[in-house]
Amino acid sequence: MTNNTKPMARVPIVPSDYANKEDHKLHELVMDYTNNDIYVKDADGYVNLTGKIKQTIQAAIDNGAVIELVTKDTIPTIENRKKNHWYLIITDAEVNDENGKGVVVDTYVYYGLVDSNYNAARNYSLLSQNMISSRTDEPTAIKMLVTEGFKPCFYVPSNTKITCVYNDGHSTKLESNVIDNIYIFSPQDGTYTAYNIVMFDNIDTTTVNGKSYLNLLVTASGSNTNDISFETVNDTVGFKPILPITVETNAHITQLPQPEWEDKRYSFKGWSLKRSVYDPIDINEYTVTKPITLYAWFDYNAQGNRVTVNVVSTTG
Repeated sequence: MTNNTKPMARVPIVPSDYANKEDHKLHELVMDYTNNDIYVKDADGYVNLTGKIKQTIQAAIDNGAVIELVTKDTIPTIENRKKNHWYLIITDAEVNDENGKGVVVDTYVYYGLVDSNYNAARNYSLLSQNMISSRTDEPTAIKMLVTEGFKPCFYVPSNTKITCVYNDGHSTKLESNVIDNIYIFSPQDGTYTAYNIVMFDNIDTTTVNGKSYLNLLVTASGSNTNDISFETVNDTVGFKPILPITVETNAHITQLPQPEWEDKRYSFKGWSLKRSVYDPIDINEYTVTKPITLYAWFDYNAQGNRVTVNVVSTTG
């Protein structure tokens, strides 16, 4: 047909309804349009693919936990607290917003105990968690009750180093190792902070009334430089990776990179300090005190990038 404007027609794939069981062949993909579940026919019946995914997600929710750092003013009311969320109330903390409610969480060194078999399951969940500030040059005395089957562990911000000595008058230094790293997520603004997991090769404890205690003096020292990383909040724009830049502590960012992306239906809006909400950074005002990630935000502008194309079919 000379007036056919579609050289190729669409042939949509529509899975058979799960209810039509007598029509299905072995290994056929079918759909339950009532419950929105996807099945695969096998020799013993049907395998519920979406059901397994739902069970896995639910198991992760049931077995996982999120610890949120809050103050007495920012802790949610009981009816608004989320499932498997623990709220650690800070009674004396730095704040980072105009309302005095945003708790600064990435300037602390967290410490506690982890299961001795941490390496097998990569389970570094801290028990009896405590914290010290990484913004002081003075050593902090800590006393840890070390239970059998557990080892002392520290979460240290990636731009901070700690030095630990025995608090016994001799100040013998403990040899420490960074065994892994984790990222602590901040649900308030959708950002995360890198932490090193620090543990010790050997420790000498003091026994009191049958219990083993570890007495340490811990000194935290920050780095003179910080990495500024760049990501995007929209994974569909074809964002091209940008290498981090290094900025000295307590200095301003002199220049931000211009991002490149493939989908030109989107226009670059700006760099944001937060992922969840657009919080544009002012490099003339913002002082770098820690490693941060800036997020590229884009506006969808499909109409302004459309063009009209006329297709002419010729024959003979």
